[in-house]
Amino acid sequence: EYEQVLEQEEILWFQKSRCKWLEQGDRNTKYFHGTTMIRRRKNRIMRIQNDPGDWIENQSDLENMATTFYRSLFTEHGDYEPFCLSNSFPEISQEDKNMLAAPLSHQEIWNALSRMGNWKAPGPDGFHALFYKSNWSTVDPSLCKLIQNIQENPGKVVEINKIFITLIPKVENVVSLKQMRPISLCNVSYKLITKSIAARLRNLIGGLVGVNQCSFVPNRQGDPLSPYIFVLCLERLFHLIEIVISHKLWTPIKLSKKGPPLSYLAFADDLILFSKASLDQAKIIKTCLDLFCQSSSMKVSQDKTRVFFSKNVGWPVKSEISSTLGFQRTDNLGKYLGIQLHHERVSKRKLQSVMDHINKRSFIWGDTSNHRRLHAVAWETLCLPKSEGGLNMREARLINKIFMMKNSKSKLWVQVIRAKYACGEEVIPVVTKRNVASNLWKGICDAWDAVTPFIAWNIGDGKKTKFWKDRWLPSKIILRDVALAHIPVEVSDRKVHDYVSAEGDWKAEEFHKLIPWSVQLEIMGVATPHVENDEDQLVWGGSRDEGFSIKNA
Repeated sequence: EYEQVLEQEEILWFQKSRCKWLEQGDRNTKYFHGTTMIRRRKNRIMRIQNDPGDWIENQSDLENMATTFYRSLFTEHGDYEPFCLSNSFPEISQEDKNMLAAPLSHQEIWNALSRMGNWKAPGPDGFHALFYKSNWSTVDPSLCKLIQNIQENPGKVVEINKIFITLIPKVENVVSLKQMRPISLCNVSYKLITKSIAARLRNLIGGLVGVNQCSFVPNRQGDPLSPYIFVLCLERLFHLIEIVISHKLWTPIKLSKKGPPLSYLAFADDLILFSKASLDQAKIIKTCLDLFCQSSSMKVSQDKTRVFFSKNVGWPVKSEISSTLGFQRTDNLGKYLGIQLHHERVSKRKLQSVMDHINKRSFIWGDTSNHRRLHAVAWETLCLPKSEGGLNMREARLINKIFMMKNSKSKLWVQVIRAKYACGEEVIPVVTKRNVASNLWKGICDAWDAVTPFIAWNIGDGKKTKFWKDRWLPSKIILRDVALAHIPVEVSDRKVHDYVSAEGDWKAEEFHKLIPWSVQLEIMGVATPHVENDEDQLVWGGSRDEGFSIKNA
């Protein structure tokens, strides 16, 4: 019984410490207690400046100040005015509609629960996810019934839709409440509803939003459903922008003569708008934003929004545009995810802040310019898989090279790069080194030789794959490389379907003199393409599932 009490005490302080890396040990209560005290001292708000600039230190005044601030922040102001657009979202099939509306099953609810962290901060009811997991056989019937009843009668969600708001500092030394990020701590029962619905919506949202929504982050803290709803709302703004562009009122920019026009980019809840620098364009942008805000009850953050101009824009024009939009001018693009965004060529000096941040983290190495430490474990050992005694670490240079291997022709960034560097219209781009190019393109060129040996095709209708120049056989060889004689120029670019007869057989008589017998046998073992088949598919030959990923590259 004494051991049980000690274990319960350890678990209590473990929960309070919020320690993530240490899970088991010999009564770590002292460590957890110390960690908790440090965390509490660090997180405690001792004083805050009010709007006039006076410091507020009295605890009661701080509570009233925070309550007033967030009550105003979360209160809707004014009526909304919906607007109708000719553009609309892609139609959802009846099957998908039925899937979204179907009652949540016990398995879906369990799947949502199993994805939750055991000790994540609980909501007002005080129950962690581990409580539900450990007692699933007991709580399953009543919990699932509660969720299904709320799904049938959404008004009942108020019974469990109660939250704690916790404040996370955005900066090191907090001065005002604006520098705190409010995070909602929901009850697990409520999060099970939103996570289950979000899991269903996740399968559809890719087809509902455009390619300009580039970096949707699905696993943000708080309500897991709200990011999806926000992305769909933001897509309506983009519908409005596209209509304005179609009427030639909004002039987007181009990064190259044949490149796609850019008018907006969305990164989760961050938005960048592009246009020609003129007063007329500024008025159009403001009108679009005002219409969207009136219809959605959202507001553009004046404190976080800036106007950036190219160096060719004159000072009077800058001043007029900034005044019209109501946003301050800026000479830099600021930071995104902690990294400074650069609009000029990147140098070591510009990335020094990142290097300084890394050097502050001793982690494994702990070396300084004046002192070298003895490394007990070789770097090669750390790079081994965990199953072999390593930490499965990978060199940053290697990881960066792998990122340069990504290619998806439908992605906006790929379209921009391909147009700028004349990569052609084929699925496999033409990659050519240039004396004057961005660091991104130089990195792609350096990695390209490592990419090409793994680019292969799965034959469908045979209309995309080049018979002599592409890898499409199971052995992944290129027929041109093993040919017994020079391939005539007039046939070198012929597709695979060009070597199939009307009867559906291989036209062996057209290539048997140019290819070794063993390779001919391999060709005969491949099913001939057919016009009713799907298109040829580009695959990554370096993995079993033939799909490219950073993990298996």
